[in-house]
Amino acid sequence: AMPGRSSRRKQARSKRYRSRADAAKAMTVQLLATVCWHIGSGMPACWKLASSHGSERQSAIDLLDQLPSKARLVADAEYVGRPLWSAIIESKRSFVIRVGSNIRLLRKLDPSLKRDTEWVYHWPHKSQLKGEPPLLLRLVAVITERGWIYLLTNEWNLTNQQIAELYQARWGIEVFFRTVKQDCGKARLQCRTPENARTELSWTLLAIWASLFVAKRSLHEAKVPLNKLSPTRVIDLLQAAMRD
Repeated sequence: AMPGRSSRRKQARSKRYRSRADAAKAMTVQLLATVCWHIGSGMPACWKLASSHGSERQSAIDLLDQLPSKARLVADAEYVGRPLWSAIIESKRSFVIRVGSNIRLLRKLDPSLKRDTEWVYHWPHKSQLKGEPPLLLRLVAVITERGWIYLLTNEWNLTNQQIAELYQARWGIEVFFRTVKQDCGKARLQCRTPENARTELSWTLLAIWASLFVAKRSLHEAKVPLNKLSPTRVIDLLQAAMRD
């Protein structure tokens, strides 16, 4: 059936909007910032800046050598796939990562595994063709306010409750990015060339790290719980001090 006149008009308007948006993006410099945020201290541990066409998963692989030995990576559903998981395992580190329906996991490879077991295999078709062995992992179902979510890990000693608490603590990095974009006003960078934009964002992350370090040290000396620290309040106080 041919689309009606109203449908064709909507398609034409939608196409114009998309072309305008693409043109606007083409006139700007966009960066991909992949940050390893430390759950315990609430501070950025390391980061990598790449072009907007970069890969978060590859950036995570590149950052592995900068992390402490036996570090644990807790991440959302963007950080999935055998290349990343294999790199983490080979580096003697561990992970807790949310997975969705786009990730195929197998149980029938091992007849001894019961249907209700948490043990699963990840063995994509490309890995099979290359003769690579399957990855034996653990799938944990966790109930949240929004419903059930599924977390994949290569750790066997953690309880389900510990895994759920780790993933819940991951939300702190979302708050950190909100601090960068809103409190520091870096949702839109001021520099327009790639080199200067990278420098601007790098110095912003370094400044946030230094600010939080000074604030946390002050709280520690005053014997105030570190979880009482507000990044927004810290930045406001530093800005006021510099203005005065």
